[in-house]
Amino acid sequence: METNIFDIETKPYDSEEILRQAKPFNKDDVKIGNLKDPEKIQAKLKKAESEYKKSLLEKASLDPHTSSICAIGINLSGSDEVIHLASDNERDILESFWKMFVESNNKWAFWSGSNTKESFDPRHLIVRSWKLGVRTPYALVAQGGWLTDKFLDISQVYLFGGKYPSYCSADNAVKQLSLIGKESGCGKVLSKVDLEKEGVEGKNFYKVLETDRELALKYLTNDVCIERAIADRIL
Repeated sequence: METNIFDIETKPYDSEEILRQAKPFNKDDVKIGNLKDPEKIQAKLKKAESEYKKSLLEKASLDPHTSSICAIGINLSGSDEVIHLASDNERDILESFWKMFVESNNKWAFWSGSNTKESFDPRHLIVRSWKLGVRTPYALVAQGGWLTDKFLDISQVYLFGGKYPSYCSADNAVKQLSLIGKESGCGKVLSKVDLEKEGVEGKNFYKVLETDRELALKYLTNDVCIERAIADRIL
């Protein structure tokens, strides 16, 4: 099966607006316990408020109505290159992706991480395009809400026959398949844990992209390599 691999990265669409519209942080919800020292109490409250805001923004990145696509990594079938669509202009990213999509007759494979109907990457691409008025290819979504079979969720194959719902990260999958350190055809597969030690993970990708573009694109490239390695092993 000829497949193109793609992986997207998202960021909160407007961090300040998301925090402004969210339920205000309530310090009374924080359990102080036996703390008596005012400075320690304030430090705990400050940490709790920071974690609350961080959680709001992380959740916002998972919803196409409150987030935007900041990068897409692509490996076309038969190529050893990972293409990076990474720009401040989301419209440019989307238009470039759809151009490549219609020019290829191959399947476009992604990793959702579950055997459910969730299709994080395609849904973001499609909904963000609708919101921005970017023209999408015909019949991406059929009547009844079924995604075109030109998209292929590798997770659905990997988790076949498993209890519903089942979940598995791409990082766990390559570990289970003993693919860490192997050449994928578009680069060596690295552990996400090691990249996290370097300072980049999915949650902070968009921030790292602004401060250390090389490291961010290394992470994106590895995501594509992971999915390519799994696809080549099981498809």
